[in-house]
Amino acid sequence: MNDLVTIAVVVMLLCGGTMTAEKIFTSTRKAALAKASHGLPKMTPFANALTKKKNRTNY
Repeated sequence: MNDLVTIAVVVMLLCGGTMTAEKIFTSTRKAALAKASHGLPKMTPFANALTKKKNRTNY
């Protein structure tokens, strides 16, 4: 009887963990899509200026 209870608990934990991971994935995906729908952040021009390659003539 203890073996059956242990197996049932393990199965419930495995299914519960999978459902929790799926909910986290779904909510993270929705948040990322919502952020992307607002466009580029205000820091983008600054970041582009920092990473832009300069034309160096003197080494």
